[in-house]
Amino acid sequence: LVSESNDVKVYRDFAHSPSKLKATLDAVREQFPERCLIAAFELHTFSSLSGSFLPEYVGAMNLADIAIVYFNAHVFEAKQMEMLEIDELTQTFGDHAIITNEKSILIELIEEAKNDCLDNGKKAVILMMSSGNFDGLDLATL
Repeated sequence: LVSESNDVKVYRDFAHSPSKLKATLDAVREQFPERCLIAAFELHTFSSLSGSFLPEYVGAMNLADIAIVYFNAHVFEAKQMEMLEIDELTQTFGDHAIITNEKSILIELIEEAKNDCLDNGKKAVILMMSSGNFDGLDLATL
Protein backbone atom coordinates (compact mmCIF):
# COMPACT_ATOMS: atom_id res chain seq x y z
CA LEU A 1 0.00 0.00 0.00
CA VAL A 2 1.52 3.29 -1.14
CA SER A 3 -1.24 5.67 -0.08
CA GLU A 4 -4.89 5.73 0.85
CA SER A 5 -7.78 8.05 1.50
CA ASN A 6 -11.41 7.28 2.27
CA ASP A 7 -12.15 6.74 -1.41
CA VAL A 8 -8.88 5.66 -3.05
CA LYS A 9 -6.18 3.11 -2.26
CA VAL A 10 -2.95 3.04 -4.29
CA TYR A 11 -0.91 -0.17 -4.40
CA ARG A 12 2.48 -0.87 -5.94
CA ASP A 13 3.33 -4.42 -7.02
CA PHE A 14 6.40 -5.92 -8.69
CA ALA A 15 4.20 -8.01 -11.01
CA HIS A 16 5.51 -7.95 -14.56
CA SER A 17 5.06 -11.44 -16.02
CA PRO A 18 1.69 -12.43 -17.49
CA SER A 19 0.96 -14.97 -14.75
CA LYS A 20 1.90 -12.48 -12.00
CA LEU A 21 -0.28 -9.76 -13.53
CA LYS A 22 -3.25 -12.12 -13.57
CA ALA A 23 -2.59 -13.36 -10.03
CA THR A 24 -2.17 -9.84 -8.64
CA LEU A 25 -5.30 -8.54 -10.34
CA ASP A 26 -7.23 -11.59 -9.14
CA ALA A 27 -6.08 -11.05 -5.54
CA VAL A 28 -6.92 -7.33 -5.56
CA ARG A 29 -10.29 -7.96 -7.22
CA GLU A 30 -11.07 -10.60 -4.58
CA GLN A 31 -10.06 -8.29 -1.73
CA PHE A 32 -11.96 -5.27 -3.09
CA PRO A 33 -14.85 -6.63 -5.18
CA GLU A 34 -16.96 -3.51 -4.73
CA ARG A 35 -14.25 -1.05 -5.77
CA CYS A 36 -13.38 0.20 -9.21
CA LEU A 37 -10.06 -1.44 -10.15
CA ILE A 38 -7.68 0.77 -12.13
CA ALA A 39 -4.60 -1.20 -13.18
CA ALA A 40 -1.49 0.31 -14.76
CA PHE A 41 1.27 -1.94 -16.05
CA GLU A 42 4.69 -0.77 -17.19
CA LEU A 43 6.41 -2.78 -19.91
CA HIS A 44 9.97 -2.73 -18.63
CA THR A 45 11.76 -6.10 -18.79
CA PHE A 46 13.51 -7.51 -21.85
CA SER A 47 10.82 -10.16 -22.29
CA SER A 48 7.90 -7.76 -21.87
CA LEU A 49 9.42 -5.46 -24.49
CA SER A 50 9.83 -8.29 -26.99
CA GLY A 51 7.24 -8.57 -29.73
CA SER A 52 7.63 -12.34 -29.76
CA PHE A 53 6.69 -12.55 -26.05
CA LEU A 54 3.72 -10.16 -26.25
CA PRO A 55 1.12 -12.88 -27.00
CA GLU A 56 1.76 -14.24 -23.49
CA TYR A 57 0.03 -11.11 -22.13
CA VAL A 58 -3.29 -11.72 -23.90
CA GLY A 59 -6.02 -11.52 -21.27
CA ALA A 60 -3.61 -10.57 -18.48
CA MET A 61 -5.38 -7.28 -17.70
CA ASN A 62 -8.98 -8.42 -18.19
CA LEU A 63 -9.91 -8.26 -14.49
CA ALA A 64 -9.25 -4.52 -14.36
CA ASP A 65 -12.17 -2.15 -14.82
CA ILE A 66 -9.72 0.25 -16.40
CA ALA A 67 -6.43 -1.07 -17.81
CA ILE A 68 -3.51 1.15 -18.76
CA VAL A 69 -0.28 -0.10 -20.34
CA TYR A 70 2.72 2.23 -20.20
CA PHE A 71 6.15 2.03 -21.81
CA ASN A 72 9.03 4.44 -22.21
CA ALA A 73 10.35 4.59 -25.77
CA HIS A 74 13.85 5.36 -24.46
CA VAL A 75 13.99 1.96 -22.76
CA PHE A 76 13.94 0.33 -26.19
CA GLU A 77 16.92 2.44 -27.22
CA ALA A 78 18.82 1.71 -24.01
CA LYS A 79 18.23 -2.02 -24.39
CA GLN A 80 18.93 -1.84 -28.14
CA MET A 81 15.58 -3.35 -28.99
CA GLU A 82 13.11 -2.67 -31.77
CA MET A 83 10.30 -0.36 -30.70
CA LEU A 84 6.88 -1.96 -30.31
CA GLU A 85 3.98 -0.48 -32.23
CA ILE A 86 0.89 0.77 -30.39
CA ASP A 87 -1.21 -1.48 -32.65
CA GLU A 88 0.73 -4.55 -31.46
CA LEU A 89 0.09 -3.60 -27.85
CA THR A 90 -3.60 -2.90 -28.46
CA GLN A 91 -3.95 -6.27 -30.17
CA THR A 92 -2.25 -7.94 -27.20
CA PHE A 93 -3.95 -6.18 -24.30
CA GLY A 94 -7.31 -5.66 -25.98
CA ASP A 95 -9.40 -2.67 -26.93
CA HIS A 96 -10.32 -1.98 -23.30
CA ALA A 97 -6.66 -1.28 -22.47
CA ILE A 98 -5.31 2.23 -22.95
CA ILE A 99 -1.74 2.30 -24.25
CA THR A 100 0.61 5.26 -23.75
CA ASN A 101 4.32 5.97 -23.89
CA GLU A 102 4.11 9.40 -22.26
CA LYS A 103 4.38 9.76 -18.50
CA SER A 104 2.24 12.92 -18.43
CA ILE A 105 -0.54 11.10 -20.28
CA LEU A 106 -0.22 8.14 -17.89
CA ILE A 107 -0.82 10.50 -14.96
CA GLU A 108 -3.80 12.12 -16.73
CA LEU A 109 -5.31 8.72 -17.58
CA ILE A 110 -5.08 7.54 -13.99
CA GLU A 111 -6.58 10.80 -12.71
CA GLU A 112 -9.45 10.61 -15.23
CA ALA A 113 -10.11 6.96 -14.39
CA LYS A 114 -10.13 7.71 -10.68
CA ASN A 115 -12.54 10.62 -11.16
CA ASP A 116 -14.82 8.49 -13.37
CA CYS A 117 -15.02 5.84 -10.65
CA LEU A 118 -15.72 8.39 -7.92
CA ASP A 119 -18.27 10.24 -10.08
CA ASN A 120 -20.11 6.93 -10.46
CA GLY A 121 -20.22 6.45 -6.70
CA LYS A 122 -17.51 3.81 -6.51
CA LYS A 123 -14.38 3.89 -4.40
CA ALA A 124 -11.22 3.07 -6.34
CA VAL A 125 -8.15 0.90 -6.10
CA ILE A 126 -5.21 2.00 -8.23
CA LEU A 127 -2.80 -0.86 -8.84
CA MET A 128 0.60 0.09 -10.28
CA MET A 129 2.49 -2.97 -11.57
CA SER A 130 6.07 -2.92 -12.80
CA SER A 131 9.59 -4.15 -12.23
CA GLY A 132 10.57 -0.56 -13.00
CA ASN A 133 9.43 2.70 -11.45
CA PHE A 134 7.16 4.30 -14.06
CA ASP A 135 10.01 6.69 -14.86
CA GLY A 136 10.24 7.99 -11.33
CA LEU A 137 6.53 8.68 -10.89
CA ASP A 138 5.72 9.45 -7.25
CA LEU A 139 2.93 6.94 -6.72
CA ALA A 140 1.87 8.57 -3.46
CA THR A 141 0.57 11.54 -5.46
CA LEU A 142 -1.95 9.49 -7.45
